Amino acid sequence: MKRGIHPDYHPVVYRDRSVGFAFLTRSTAASDKTVEWEDGNTYPVIDVEISAAATRSGPLGNGCSTPPAGWRSSAPSTPAPPSDQ
Repeated sequence: MKRGIHPDYHPVVYRDRSVGFAFLTRSTAASDKTVEWEDGNTYPVIDVEISAAATRSGPLGNGCSTPPAGWRSSAPSTPAPPSDQ
């Protein structure tokens, strides 16, 4: 790898503000904001409004606790149990 031609690759925290989820990774992204991480070090933080973390929250996996208008389940309906006659 040639020196001086690649962008700075450094630790950075990505934080999803909508659900409060954050993770530490490495990136070339820069930020003036910082956050103190669990290890006691301070890292640049990149705030995002929505991420994959938001899509996994809520019982429906869509970030909501209620289905959107017009939503229909693709799961087959359960047949009624046989009745004893």
